[in-house]
Amino acid sequence: MKRVLFSLRSFALFLFVFLLGAPSQMAHADHDGIRVVELVQTPGAAFPQRLHLAAGHYIFRVSNHGVDHAVSLRLSRIEGDGSVGPLVATLVQPVLSGQVGETYVVALSPGRYTYRSAENPTPHYFVDVE
Repeated sequence: MKRVLFSLRSFALFLFVFLLGAPSQMAHADHDGIRVVELVQTPGAAFPQRLHLAAGHYIFRVSNHGVDHAVSLRLSRIEGDGSVGPLVATLVQPVLSGQVGETYVVALSPGRYTYRSAENPTPHYFVDVE
């Protein structure tokens, strides 16, 4: 029963993130023209799972919803050969369940990036920057 309730909660979160707000609208302007991208981590998953962003300066804000330990964010550029390059951004500090954390400001140039949480763990999700 507990697993069913968790699945329903995860599904409701999925609907909230994807149906009420398109992935391209997940970034909103903060002061000084820096855009904030909202990410939500649940056990074994992160939402949205694909982002389409314009080149510019961003802060990634991560909420930990129901993961019973700290989560992280590792954002890396994908190299021309398809390999994952060095880190572009990480959270300032790991985020405990029920809390929110942020990266420092990161400049994203056109290309493809990947993000994931090694501690959650999540698969690699993609960010396309135009």
